[in-house]
Amino acid sequence: MGKHAAQAFTGIIHFTQCKYSHFTLIKFTKDTQNNSLNLDNLLVLKTTRNNPVTNEATKYTPFKIQCSKYLASVMVLLFMNKKISWSEFLNPEMSQKRICILFIITANIIVYRIFTNIRYCSDISKLSCLFVSNIVSSLANTIAIVAFGAVYNILAVKLTDWENHQTETNYNNALIIKLFSFHFINSYTTPFYIAFFRNIKFENGVFGLGGEYQDTCDKECMQMLTIQIFFLMIGKAFPKFFTDVVLPVLKRIKQRGFFNKVVRVALDKSIYMEREYIKPQLTDFTLSEYNEKIILYGFVMIFAASIPIGPLIALIVIYADIKVDASRLLWIYRRPVADISQNIGIWQGILELLNVIGVISNAFLIAYTSKDYLNSTERKMIFVVIFEHALFTIKFLAAYAIPDVPKQIAIAIRRVI
Repeated sequence: MGKHAAQAFTGIIHFTQCKYSHFTLIKFTKDTQNNSLNLDNLLVLKTTRNNPVTNEATKYTPFKIQCSKYLASVMVLLFMNKKISWSEFLNPEMSQKRICILFIITANIIVYRIFTNIRYCSDISKLSCLFVSNIVSSLANTIAIVAFGAVYNILAVKLTDWENHQTETNYNNALIIKLFSFHFINSYTTPFYIAFFRNIKFENGVFGLGGEYQDTCDKECMQMLTIQIFFLMIGKAFPKFFTDVVLPVLKRIKQRGFFNKVVRVALDKSIYMEREYIKPQLTDFTLSEYNEKIILYGFVMIFAASIPIGPLIALIVIYADIKVDASRLLWIYRRPVADISQNIGIWQGILELLNVIGVISNAFLIAYTSKDYLNSTERKMIFVVIFEHALFTIKFLAAYAIPDVPKQIAIAIRRVI
């Protein structure tokens, strides 16, 4: 079940990339793609060794240097996204010792929400309290997540370039792992906290502020989680609209200011080609597009129990995204040459991982937010185990019964490739 949902999302990803590619295609060949060398990185290599296949001297990175670079990248990854238990994070003694970059923003938002609930909500209406406390904090957290996401994108590219991978496939896989790891922690930390850890109480309060300063939600945790996920699903799409539509339009207006001074002549093919030529060139955007769709898919799968309209929101966001991509491919940028790929590569494994996390997360969400029927820890854990095993069984049976690619299509693909 989850597998075929992932396949449907994969189809949407391919659709956003290739629907408007009615121009020349670069034919996919398995051997050349998997073994293509990263020539830019090979230029900086000085060590050579004999290639057992071609029997020629080939540049390479020594094993010790490569391992040291991988280790440094992992340390940066852990430092930026260091995961600690929320009970330790909210404990004042541990927070002073183990605080990390990502949690600083989350801590500020938690403190804002607590102070708002204590100092202001008692004097205003419940609706106003909901807006000031939950909605404003969710919006602020969304802005922080989007800002951190831009930093993580730059950091992931810098680290991957520094690792100096020999082939394009290895480079892309390493970059994808970093991008997804950064954005996974960045996007899902706050929803996980609200869903599972917000009701933790401390004797001296959160961060030692006092016993009355507790970040609890009573029976409104699901409401807060729904608001936060809604803002994240909608808010993360706005920067893309600005960078993909507004900025290119401004650049075109600036460029047209020069050409408007030229004497106009009758439109013909040469004038059309000239206008197409002055358009900005579109760089490779598939990695960022894939990552955005994967994170959006994660919101739908992991927190489906808290926001039932999540699939509808995702559909609307993706439909708008398709229109934006179509506009920039056809009118704003030069038309790129489409590149046919065999599959989505390592993204398929990430989709499967999100399916597994989604099953487990929704089982715990249903069990631990149900106050009427599952009123003991034993019953909740029994429900989680039964629910999880039942869904995994259905998933694997459906995956076994329904082939990934129909036989007729597989034969047709072999004929083409």
